[in-house]
Amino acid sequence: MLKRFGDNQEAFASSSELAPTRLGMTIEEQWPAFKLVGFGFYYAWIWVSYNSNVLVSPWAAYDLPPDTISQTYLVSTLALAMALLLLSLIRDATRRLMGSNLAVMLVALVAGAATVGTYVSSSLGAQGNVLLMTSGALTGLATSVVVLRFGVIYSKVPAREAVMYTAASFVFACMIYFVAIGLPDPVGMGFTALLPVAAVASTLTDAELAAEGVAGRCGESPSRSTRSFFVRLLVAVAVFSVVVGVSRGFGVPHTQVAAMNEEGAIVVFGTGAIAAVLFATVGLLGCSFDVSRLYYPIIIVVAASILVTPLVGGVGFGSQFVTIGYNCFVLMIWCLLSYVAYSSSLPSILVFGLGRGASALGTTAGWMAGLMLVGAHGERTLSLEVISVAMVFALLVVSMLVLNDRLIGETLRGVPKESGIGARGCDSAADDPGGAADAETVLPCTEGDADDEEPHRPGRYRARCLAVAERCGLSPRERDVFDLLVRGRSIDFIAQSLTISFNTAKSHIRHIYVKTDVHSREELIALIDREL
Repeated sequence: MLKRFGDNQEAFASSSELAPTRLGMTIEEQWPAFKLVGFGFYYAWIWVSYNSNVLVSPWAAYDLPPDTISQTYLVSTLALAMALLLLSLIRDATRRLMGSNLAVMLVALVAGAATVGTYVSSSLGAQGNVLLMTSGALTGLATSVVVLRFGVIYSKVPAREAVMYTAASFVFACMIYFVAIGLPDPVGMGFTALLPVAAVASTLTDAELAAEGVAGRCGESPSRSTRSFFVRLLVAVAVFSVVVGVSRGFGVPHTQVAAMNEEGAIVVFGTGAIAAVLFATVGLLGCSFDVSRLYYPIIIVVAASILVTPLVGGVGFGSQFVTIGYNCFVLMIWCLLSYVAYSSSLPSILVFGLGRGASALGTTAGWMAGLMLVGAHGERTLSLEVISVAMVFALLVVSMLVLNDRLIGETLRGVPKESGIGARGCDSAADDPGGAADAETVLPCTEGDADDEEPHRPGRYRARCLAVAERCGLSPRERDVFDLLVRGRSIDFIAQSLTISFNTAKSHIRHIYVKTDVHSREELIALIDREL
């Protein structure tokens, strides 16, 4: 008979569970953020692949033309965009794919094999062009599944948490990048090929991946304001991506493959430093952080990088600055997409498929346009300056008229309109193991102040519970746990009532304590009592 230690070994008592599942639950218990920070494996793969020469044979680094990496990037990004758009349209099939750990792991292995193919093609000269293009296309197709897998996971966390975990992922990716470029050839290549697999492996700790955040919230139709905001976001993402892509295309003809490690190290270190500052800032601001505050600073950085690039001929500081600005732009877009998927009834596959697809497609189109502009105007910097000013003008127009910080802020503050404590929706019947939920289970925080309740209006204590949950950004599932937690329910009772595992319930409670900045149930109740 297996003896439980503190009840948290319950998951290991079942002989029907597979070892990988039990291992995933253990990791989730000890480090619940691992599946979110694992996003850094994917971004490290991007940075190593396209901001270093790790995937180029040493004896071919000085012989390859400067646009070799650019061609691979364009083919891969175009394939990524097309795959994301397609997967967002066939959501039922995509949902089944996202829920299959085996299928997603096989796709990650394809991405790793294609990464090796990129390395091999560099040593074949002109004869390796077909293999190079094929490998680039396969990496784009395969990593589209990785992107959506993380999109489903990030759709479960509120805006502030998404920003912190995305920033932490970028810092983690920065560390991995420097490990990869520091390894000898071909060890660095093999290490890089394993990064997509590591990214998928980090998501195996999410036991509820196949059940949550994929098909939208209980089949609800998104509100008109949500659809409007999402459409505006897609337009802004597409325009910004084209503008940034053009600027990045300016520097490609000047980039030597052999020097990519030095230039890439500056870009990645700068991006990691900014992400670290963002992580610390958001952590210090606590619940008062507003994602809309990121918007204009990043727009300013991108605009400045666009104006600087032609002044220095698209090389050195100009090229590196625009790439850092682009990475900050990607970070912001991922956070906004996470917010839309989390706060609305739009399916996360649709949100990240269209959003990330629009970004990849826009960047590809802009990059190709930038290459053509440089080819047409050569070294005539004045013409490139005029083009840069025009792009900055388009950037500012979109940032003011299509998607501005006021609209983002107002939409963020409207999150509770589509979710709230005790809003079980379609899951209410399933969450009540007895088949009929009593009033205490359905209505949160109703103890006390019962005489103050008016029809369809919460009492004072319940209003304070709602205010705490809203201010601290608790997710819908965390609000269900919060409801039972403040009633003094045990972890076992919460797990059984919500039809989740003991470890998952414990993880939700830990997240609640972190977000509300308390360390015990007593402190949580005291926090509610102090709420105005």
